[in-house]
Amino acid sequence: MVTLRDRTTGIFPIELQQELLRELGGIEVGVGTLVATNARMAEAVKGSVDSLREWVKGQLMVHVDESPWPVLGLKEWLWVTTGQKFCVFHPGDTRSRAELIAQLGESFDGVLSRDDRERL
Repeated sequence: MVTLRDRTTGIFPIELQQELLRELGGIEVGVGTLVATNARMAEAVKGSVDSLREWVKGQLMVHVDESPWPVLGLKEWLWVTTGQKFCVFHPGDTRSRAELIAQLGESFDGVLSRDDRERL
């Protein structure tokens, strides 16, 4: 069974990516090819992702949540900002108000929905 990330490191190692492609698609891909493809894909979608993140700041209502996300043994946070027709993930170092401001800006004028377990 292939997992999307290693539970101990919190990342999706190249070897697991190779295994996923092999098990689900019968595709054999080398490490160098995967590294280069990941870099090309990240560059290809960067503009669209940046535009979406800016667009989100102007929405009338968003829901934000954060979950602990272990990465290489360190506690980090995976933030998700959602709305009726969008979902944006943001890896963050903290779950602080500063992370929220980085995502929605200093002057978000919309309605912010969240689980409100702790105040930001």
